[in-house]
Amino acid sequence: MGRYTHKTAISNHRLLDYSDGKVTFSYKDYRQGGKKKEMTLSDVEFIQRYVRHLLPKGFRRIRHFGFYNGAIKKKKVTQIRTSIGQKPPKIKEWDWVKISSEKLGYDPKVYPCCKERSMVIIPRFASQRAPPKKENLNAASIN
Repeated sequence: MGRYTHKTAISNHRLLDYSDGKVTFSYKDYRQGGKKKEMTLSDVEFIQRYVRHLLPKGFRRIRHFGFYNGAIKKKKVTQIRTSIGQKPPKIKEWDWVKISSEKLGYDPKVYPCCKERSMVIIPRFASQRAPPKKENLNAASIN
């Protein structure tokens, strides 16, 4: 009863019969290659097994398997796209100088003191803090 992602533990079409305090339902026996079988349980036993699959309030049950499995997703999705003739999506490249000019309103290649466009930028890893405020980027605060 546990092979599900966003669904319930057992769907209505698998419930075959309820009579005389007995519940009959279908299931797949994966130990025998996914062979479809039927099981009959007392109503109390059925409810006890069903309740094991209920999560506490606020929790979600999500499992990824098949080609959405995280360990093989990238490789398999690429293979699937190739097999159906779909090109991989284009990854947008970011021009950090253009973004700095547009979003922050300053050109990072212009030297703040003399306003000459001769500054050489040496890239470094981004810090783990918020970006500087626009008003803090004037020539007086950069020395």
